[in-house]
Amino acid sequence: MDGHKNRIHAIRSHPAMETVFLTGGWDETVHYWDERAPYSQKHFAGPHLCGDALDIIAEHQVILTGSWRKTSTLQVKSKTKNLFLIKYFYRFGIFQQVN
Repeated sequence: MDGHKNRIHAIRSHPAMETVFLTGGWDETVHYWDERAPYSQKHFAGPHLCGDALDIIAEHQVILTGSWRKTSTLQVKSKTKNLFLIKYFYRFGIFQQVN
């Protein structure tokens, strides 16, 4: 995949690497970009971002996403292991962990 197939709603610069940034949107993918390359370097599927719900926590090597859906609304993804570490959903005013 060279890039997004639908609208992009979030973009976040990497706090430690100034040429790297992430994007996410309606196509349920998050893309890793390096401004020196013409295409995204890699991507992962899952989050359905409909707003500014994307962040990078460099010291823990994780990506935080917020999705518009009934389950797994808040996801913490390992940047190095390429897997979701924790998934949460919002219900009755609190976030609850999904097993």
